[in-house]
Amino acid sequence: MTRQWLTFVTAGVVSCLALTAMGAAAAQEPTLADVLKKADSARGNAAGLQWTVKMVEVGAKVDEEPTTLLVKVKGENSFAIFLEPTSSKGQKMLMKKNNMWFIKPGVSKPVSISPRQKLMGGAANADIASTNYAGDYEPTVSGKEAVDGVECQIFDLKGKSKNVTYDQIKYWVSVDRSLGLKAEFYSVSGKLLKTAFFKYEQTVPVDGKPSPFVSEMRIQDAVVKDTETVMSYSDVKLADIPDSEFILQN
Repeated sequence: MTRQWLTFVTAGVVSCLALTAMGAAAAQEPTLADVLKKADSARGNAAGLQWTVKMVEVGAKVDEEPTTLLVKVKGENSFAIFLEPTSSKGQKMLMKKNNMWFIKPGVSKPVSISPRQKLMGGAANADIASTNYAGDYEPTVSGKEAVDGVECQIFDLKGKSKNVTYDQIKYWVSVDRSLGLKAEFYSVSGKLLKTAFFKYEQTVPVDGKPSPFVSEMRIQDAVVKDTETVMSYSDVKLADIPDSEFILQN
């Protein structure tokens, strides 16, 4: 075998190994949907989970009482029970995918409500439910930008249907941990509705390992600029939630 032939064979083997390595790396590279799914899981999209969320308005001329809810989640379905204020205690909200109902004790028939409807300050009804951006939106990435010193990819999300809570979302997702750190919510015409910032200072076990979970969502309304709505999450834990919790009772 000539030296020229050996060189040719060696080069071919090296090229094949390089292509194999590149293919393996490409196969392991997470898709945009994968990144969004991971971000969703840190904001409640899980097989069975519950937590308490307390909502308060901070700023000038605040006259709304704090609201506390117990939220139970199973995949895309969410069930929330009002714990306070006393005037709302026992009231419930059920969300199945992008459909939502309000249930009041003593009233036999649930009332259909909009997930977009304001619950408190800048927070909409759907903001207390689990997040399913991976399923509800088509993602593209428009660049990178740091949020509080953390490098993020900027996701541009467009709703797949007309009944999503927000028509368009600009979402800053951290490169290192795939956590949503900031979001801007837009109307179908492109008007900015509000901006939210997220913290993750607690964990929940996933496959036996601690996984980050949202601890705070701070919402700034695009119009009412002198107040913020702060949602604080606590008592998060895995829960075996029966499907019967999400059955709409007529």
